Amino acid sequence: MTRKYEVCFTEDKPDLGAVDLFVVPSAETCPAKRGAVVPRPPVPDVTGRTTGEAAALMAATGFRPDRMKARDQEKPSARLDAQAARNWRVCSQSPAAGSPFTADGKVVMVIAATCRNTQ
Repeated sequence: MTRKYEVCFTEDKPDLGAVDLFVVPSAETCPAKRGAVVPRPPVPDVTGRTTGEAAALMAATGFRPDRMKARDQEKPSARLDAQAARNWRVCSQSPAAGSPFTADGKVVMVIAATCRNTQ
């Protein structure tokens, strides 16, 4: 798990015999100074990717798994079998690729074994 993070700053806590570590995910750049805002990457374009790849990219951007939802393109209200749909493709997504990331944002991916043209 620690390989997924980069240490940006440390602070000795001699009274506790400890060191505080200030980290960012390894795909991100450390801020210039401690406490500065780390810019987030925009929402990635996951259309055409498998749902497994798409979920991993969205998670790397900062979306929590509990804030990601997949919907069957043919039966949007149907309950999906996550294992069976793991290799389906993302037909469309919301928010759109390039949108700014927001920590409280939700992702909806419309998926199918074979995407049909929606335009």
